[in-house]
Amino acid sequence: MDRPEVDLDDLYRDVVMDHYRSPRGRQELDRADLSNSGQNPLCGDEVHLDVKLDGGKVAKVRADSHGCAISVASGSMMAELLEGRTETEARQLAEAFRLMMHGQPLPPNIDLGDLKALEGVKKFPVRIKCALLPWTTLTDALDAHEHGQAPAVPTTTEGSADPIAPPGEPMPTKEQVMDALRAVEDPEIALNIVDLGLIYGIEFDESERLVKVKMTLTTPYCPYGPELVAQAKGAITSLDGVKFADVQLVWEPLWDPKTMAADHVKDRLGLW
Repeated sequence: MDRPEVDLDDLYRDVVMDHYRSPRGRQELDRADLSNSGQNPLCGDEVHLDVKLDGGKVAKVRADSHGCAISVASGSMMAELLEGRTETEARQLAEAFRLMMHGQPLPPNIDLGDLKALEGVKKFPVRIKCALLPWTTLTDALDAHEHGQAPAVPTTTEGSADPIAPPGEPMPTKEQVMDALRAVEDPEIALNIVDLGLIYGIEFDESERLVKVKMTLTTPYCPYGPELVAQAKGAITSLDGVKFADVQLVWEPLWDPKTMAADHVKDRLGLW
């Protein structure tokens, strides 16, 4: 890989993390002409969207997103990008972003701004829904507004049947959790976090349908830390019988590939 491409990747990563750490569009609005909430039950992402219109254009956007870095950053970018746009332009942006996420060419004269920093997400199909969640929530709100309807807001109430973990459904085994976590790779070295030896412990709370995981990173300064934690949560909550995942980063003991990584990883890294 040549140096300019590496620099571009670093720049895009910085843009995404800036939106994740300091999300735009969190201010309360004095009026909301469009409102909707969206959820991604696979990984727990949630977004509540309020849009204030003025003269047929978007005046202000509140995108209150909670979940992985990709979903939060996408909502933050949307809040910045929509202001001053017409409803038609908002739909065009949403469709252009969807096309980019699926590797299709963009329509002419469409500037996605900071959203271009999320283009790499298309390499990880399981994360595409995370990036699109704020935008599908927006288009559902626009559709409802166009037809004079209030959008359906997904809610969870105590005592209601949980589609992810129905009462009485058995929790997964430790081996099943580890297998699910093998889908999460450290993008810098293209090896999964289980075989790298980054998983330090797994605990279960059956009453809460909760899986607790202690994991570490190859270095405390790993720029992919928040993304790896979010992907680990998504992998765990995708398992039948699991409602919540608590992934904690720990640093004791510090990761040592010579003693913690699987043999084939040592072969790959030349650590024998």
